[in-house]
Amino acid sequence: MNTERSLSEILKDIWGDLQGIIRAEILLAKTELREEGRAAITASKGIGAGAICLYFGVLFFLVGVVALISLYVPVWAAALIVAVVLMLAGWILMQAGKKRLEAVEFAPKRAIENIEENIRWVKQRTR
Repeated sequence: MNTERSLSEILKDIWGDLQGIIRAEILLAKTELREEGRAAITASKGIGAGAICLYFGVLFFLVGVVALISLYVPVWAAALIVAVVLMLAGWILMQAGKKRLEAVEFAPKRAIENIEENIRWVKQRTR
C-alpha cells in the first residue's frame, strides 16, 4: 500500500489548514473588537454623565451669580454651593471615564499576535 501523498495533495491540505487558521483569526479579531467596543461604550457613558453634571453645574453657577448681583441675599450662597458640588462631581466623573477610555485597546492584539505567529510557522515549514 502506497502511503506517500502527492505534492498537490499536501499543498491542498496546507491551503485548507491556512484557510481554517485565517477564519479562526478573523473570528478572534471580531470577538476582541466587540469586547473593546463594549468597554468604550461604558467609558463614554461616564464621560457623558460627567458632561451633564458640568452643564447643570454651570447653570447653577450662573443662577448664583445672578442672584448675588441682583439680590444680595443668602439665596446666592445656596446656588453657589450646589454649583460647586455639581461641577466637582462632573469633573470627577469625566476623569474616571477618560481613564477607562484610555485603557481600551481598539486593535485586536491577540489576533494580530496569532497571525504573526502563524506567518512565522508557515515560513519555517516552507524553508
